[in-house]
Amino acid sequence: MRVLVLVAAAALVAAACGGGNESSDSDSASSASAAASETASASESASGSASATDDSETASEPEPEAEPEETEAEPEEPAGPRQVETPLGTFEVPADPQRVVITDANVALPLAFDLGVQVYGTWDAAGLNSPARTLLSQEEWDSLELVGSGITPNVELLAASEPDLVIHPPLTDDDVDLISPFSAIVPIETTLAWRDDARVIADALNRSDELDALIADYDERAAALAARIDEEIGDPSVAVLRVRPDSQRVHTNLHFSGELLTDMGLRVPDDYLFEPGPSRNDSTLLVNLSNEQIGLLTDVDYIFVMPVGTFVQTEEEVAASLEALQSGALWQTLPAVQEGRVTTVGAHWFFGSLRAANLALADVEAFFFGS
Repeated sequence: MRVLVLVAAAALVAAACGGGNESSDSDSASSASAAASETASASESASGSASATDDSETASEPEPEAEPEETEAEPEEPAGPRQVETPLGTFEVPADPQRVVITDANVALPLAFDLGVQVYGTWDAAGLNSPARTLLSQEEWDSLELVGSGITPNVELLAASEPDLVIHPPLTDDDVDLISPFSAIVPIETTLAWRDDARVIADALNRSDELDALIADYDERAAALAARIDEEIGDPSVAVLRVRPDSQRVHTNLHFSGELLTDMGLRVPDDYLFEPGPSRNDSTLLVNLSNEQIGLLTDVDYIFVMPVGTFVQTEEEVAASLEALQSGALWQTLPAVQEGRVTTVGAHWFFGSLRAANLALADVEAFFFGS
């Protein structure tokens, strides 16, 4: 064993002194150089990888956004005036009227409230026996300033109220010329189509979209009621009979009430169907019946009695006329009367507004179905 240790030690000494095979030294040097190179390369690679990682992380961090500079908002320019088309011509109105006076209490005034418009004033209808008062609540009446009285325009009082828009059914050819110097004016005229009349008023008030939604709701309800009547009752005829102190009048299919009956699936009796004329004034809207002619309603399935007089006829006079009619012998012979197919309706069956149409629809629902 001692001999082997001595031999190994001698060999180590010889190697340390540079002895040995040349190719062996070269291989050793190459191996050392390669190892050093690999070490350096690995070091650089690790360094480069770390550097790349650092760059990537730095780039992924969002840069802080620059705060927007504060600037003052530009004031909105007021919209210019609008043009409103009516059966009486084209009229200019403010884009957003703020002080509206409506002299028509029958159609335009209730519609304006339904459209959410705060109306400033109207004529004083309290001094008249105006059936239109039934279309407005007391709260609505109380919210209005009175800027005229009676049916004669008081231009001075109207001008003093300083309106920026007047919606007015002209009573004379001069009304527009009298009002236009101090206010925009939209003259309105009742036609044979209440929806079209409502659209003119809504356009003047810049509320067309609101009206479209309200009419769509009414049309949907009316169609549903018509379908129910058809399914449960059939095809009944209905005569709307207006009772006045001086006459009885059956409304035709061209009257507002005739439009309502058609909307709700009710049939106007054949004797009261007419073709429209060139205008409303040229069309047959009603047929007069004397007490002696009431028997002409014998074939009518249902009768809607509307005791409504004129502006100059009192409620007492109308009530007396209704009593005289219903106590007459001919009235008592009508099948509709004998079988309880008669009901009394209000003045809203006469005036062509959206509110009136909805009230009439409720009347029919209650009469036929108790709802």
